[in-house]
Amino acid sequence: MNSKFFPLFLTSILIQANSERQPRIWAGKEAQRGQFPYQVLLIVDPIYCGAAVLNENYVITAAHCVKGKPIKNIFLYFDVLQFSDANSNSTLRKVIDVKIHEDFTLAEFSNDIALLKLDVPLTFNKFIQPVVLPDPKIDVANKLLTLSGWGIYDKSLEGSNFLRYASARAMDKKKCKRSLQKYNISSKRILCQTSIDFDDGPSCSGDSGGPVVLNGTSVLVGIVSFGIDCGFGENTSYSMRVSDFMDWIKKNMKD
Repeated sequence: MNSKFFPLFLTSILIQANSERQPRIWAGKEAQRGQFPYQVLLIVDPIYCGAAVLNENYVITAAHCVKGKPIKNIFLYFDVLQFSDANSNSTLRKVIDVKIHEDFTLAEFSNDIALLKLDVPLTFNKFIQPVVLPDPKIDVANKLLTLSGWGIYDKSLEGSNFLRYASARAMDKKKCKRSLQKYNISSKRILCQTSIDFDDGPSCSGDSGGPVVLNGTSVLVGIVSFGIDCGFGENTSYSMRVSDFMDWIKKNMKD
């Protein structure tokens, strides 16, 4: 099988792609302001990713979004609904420290997780709120999930100007392992999610680093990482399983 897996970050300019191998398109639904108060827009020009608020000092994202990027070039926008309004109608923070998982490898997207420390603590309100971290023993198999972000959503191959969201269902660990083995990926810390409605929410949705939560809650169970041949028969996307990183997250949020 001639398959390729790829990170789900997007460029802030027109995305270049072969018309026969374009990534999966995410339709989804437009979000309302405050619907996902933990959602963060992360820009490292010319790419952008998603992230999620952990507390007033830290956000969490995918390691490949910030690996090798100068801290001075990383900008975080909070309370963003429209991408085009990020500079004028949002809360901006810069980054003073980047903590990338020490065992991160891009080849298999292993441990694709990072914490970013903000230059100024956030002030929470109804539009900016932290996620709820999961119990390390949580089992999300077959549970409904919600993904959100500004990812590609139609055949224009451009990212959405509006924050969008879609639903997916978590695979159990055995099925997820089999799905990953097809592509010689062996990491046990990956959460596989599949579309529940192909027309409304293809599963390769949202930007890398964006949040995956239990449906109807703010419980963070995944960080969007990569997709495989999205739009060509695959309806599965892959995230870092947050419950498997709880010790690392708590250790690295200590100042």
